[in-house]
Amino acid sequence: MTDGDLTLYTIWADNIEHISLTYNGETAKSIRPGKILNVEVRFTALDKQSQIMFVALYSNEDRLLKTLSTDGVVNANTIIFDMDFEIPTIVENGSYIRIFVWDAQTYAPLRNVITFSDAGFYW
Repeated sequence: MTDGDLTLYTIWADNIEHISLTYNGETAKSIRPGKILNVEVRFTALDKQSQIMFVALYSNEDRLLKTLSTDGVVNANTIIFDMDFEIPTIVENGSYIRIFVWDAQTYAPLRNVITFSDAGFYW
């Protein structure tokens, strides 16, 4: 890990979770219009089922502005998601990002929703 990365670790039922949001290697502290947000998420693999991560940008009025998805890569006992998410050039104050991890076949949620805004992370 390099200096400036924002890394969160939590333990839920022995599943170690790593979440890193950066702009060009610098910690993401807010939503920055016109920038590319790198989203890296790692979980202990519950099993070998295929999983998909959606990153969604919402307005301050809860309107969906943009979404992007990527499949998880299973490596040993870890599932890894890595995505570059381009923030539109015009974004309202109070907008936020939500990260969803779902079963790729059924779209059933597999993890708690992670929310990132200018106020920080929560789930």
